[in-house]
Amino acid sequence: MRHKLKDALASSKGGCEKTSLALAHFHASIKKGVDAVRFFELARNAGIEANTVSTSNAAYHIALLHRNGCGDLPPSNSLSIEWITRAATDGSDSCWMILGDWHMQNAQNLPTDTRYSETSDSDHDDQEQPSKNSFQERSVKLALKAWSTGAKRDNLECILRLASHYMQQKNFQAALKMYQRGSDKFQDPECVRMLAQVHSVMVSEVIEDGCVVAGSNSADHVVESSSMGETRLLKKRKRNADQLLKDASDSDEADGDFSSWSASKIVSQYLKYCNLAATQDDTSSLLSLASSTSTGLKNSSSETPLLSRDTPRALSLYLKAFEKGAPPASLYAAAKLLFEGSENLARDRVRAMDLFLVAARAGCGQFARLGDLLAHGNEEDTGQSEVESRMRAIKVYEEGCSAGEAECFVKLGDCFRLGLGCEKDIFKAFGLYERGVRMFGDAQATERLAFCLHHGEGCIKDKRRSRALLESIGRKDVEM
Repeated sequence: MRHKLKDALASSKGGCEKTSLALAHFHASIKKGVDAVRFFELARNAGIEANTVSTSNAAYHIALLHRNGCGDLPPSNSLSIEWITRAATDGSDSCWMILGDWHMQNAQNLPTDTRYSETSDSDHDDQEQPSKNSFQERSVKLALKAWSTGAKRDNLECILRLASHYMQQKNFQAALKMYQRGSDKFQDPECVRMLAQVHSVMVSEVIEDGCVVAGSNSADHVVESSSMGETRLLKKRKRNADQLLKDASDSDEADGDFSSWSASKIVSQYLKYCNLAATQDDTSSLLSLASSTSTGLKNSSSETPLLSRDTPRALSLYLKAFEKGAPPASLYAAAKLLFEGSENLARDRVRAMDLFLVAARAGCGQFARLGDLLAHGNEEDTGQSEVESRMRAIKVYEEGCSAGEAECFVKLGDCFRLGLGCEKDIFKAFGLYERGVRMFGDAQATERLAFCLHHGEGCIKDKRRSRALLESIGRKDVEM
């Protein structure tokens, strides 16, 4: 009787949808899932008759109830998929994204209410239940289909999800098309940033010994950042371009076939999107541009540069990247450009030294290298007298020791043992060598410690321990 009264109230004239929705939300709040679903269905049916937005809204809530369960309503993957599909077809474009997400979750974490066989399809030709692998493959296909439908209806989230999936699959052609759509339609910063990344990958795929090679083959490269802050493109292996750049399932434009692009087009597209992303302070684009402009790009089949070397711009890009949050290696790279100089960038080693120190303090390390530059540099390089430079080098070595840089213990120990830039103190030197061995097992520190023990510098002579230390690093005698 109570249910009949509620149904009559919900279906009464002049407020059927609102009343049904209110009753549905009320029952959901008190964990009466079955009743909540019933009233949401009433609201949806009323919405269909009245042609209002309540249809997709109600179907969406029903899908959530089945997805998560609610009191007397157990979770059901199949029913949640069914209802979120209805919500999407009812007109909620965002539900296409959710539908794709749920299918992808099913592919990664098999739902408990789905029946599948533990055996593969090849084990039993007449089996009715799908195997785990076939279920996962089907779920991925359904997810891509849902996102594709949402993308065609200009849903940005679906576009981004499709593009991300294609990037993971190294299907750069399809990813490029999705990000291009998001950029053109919504001017979305994420799409612009990713377009820059895709084109950066494209350039790295066809760089060989500093030259851009466009043709039937491309080289697969690995991008590595060295401790010096340089970005190197290392050729890992060659592979047919058609295998790497797979055709997108919905792409038949000849212009999207990377393997047919000329070297100049690859570089021009790369510069277009990286420059655009750089204006939005995207650090990866700033670093990519800095690396390219610091060396330049040329075509292997022509002497005409595709991108001229521009070290002043590379310097400003590295500095801006660090300012916007890039790793301290970017500042080290800027310092290296200043230290070396070029035909269009005046050498400024005094400023370079300051940048090296800031980069080291920010976490890049290389205190020992900077200390060496100061200790052995002339007044023109350091802006200080030889004595002042050596004293500054000692302070840098001390900072390196505090930062846990093993080589600095050896360098600072040598300064005290030989009296370079400080008063000679063989006891301090011995202590530094000993710490280098104890803390890091450093081979150079071990060698220096063995020397001190052999000759009794800063310690009591102990040739037996000296020999043991040398044997631990594969040495037989002391030569210093």
